[in-house]
Parts: sequence; structure tokens; C-alpha cells
Amino acid sequence: MSLDPNFSWPVSRAEFETAIQALWVAVRAQKVKINHQGVKLMALQDDLNAIAASIQSDVAAITAEIADLEAQIAAGQPADLTALKAAVASLDAVVAPPAPPVV
Repeated sequence: MSLDPNFSWPVSRAEFETAIQALWVAVRAQKVKINHQGVKLMALQDDLNAIAASIQSDVAAITAEIADLEAQIAAGQPADLTALKAAVASLDAVVAPPAPPVV
């Protein structure tokens, strides 16, 4: 492929360089925005990991309380639901939906 020696650029070199510089500025700005979103996503992932760990801990506590209640019932004792209610309340605090916004 050969270049046409009579080709005429539709803009001057200065206009072309200005346009390229503007393009680079726009690309860099988008890169900054993307990096910022990445930081937000990583922070959100940390929050989600903490919530998941809390849920797993609460489920383990509830499971242990259920086993304790089963043992109480098997022994003919009245079931004490206090610890189970506390474990469920802890789980509710983690998974409860947020309050609706005030309008």
C-alpha cells in the first residue's frame, strides 16, 4: 500500500495535535474515574465480606442454641429461648433491610 503524495489533510497539524491532546486528557480522566470506581468496589467487597462473616457467625450461634434447646427438651427441662432469641436478633441486625429514606 502506498500513500497518495497528493493527499491533503482536512485540518492543520496544530489542530490535529490539539485534538489528540484533548483526546488524551479525556482518556486520562476516564482512567481516573475507573480507578476510583475500582477503589469503591474493593471497599464494598470488604463490607460484604464482613457482613458474610457476621452472618456465618450468627448462623453458627443459632445452630448451637437449637442443639442446646433440643438437649433441654430431651432432658425434660423447659426450653429456655433467651439465648436463641438473642442470636436471632443479632442476625436480624445484619440482614434487616435499610430504613426507607425520609421524604
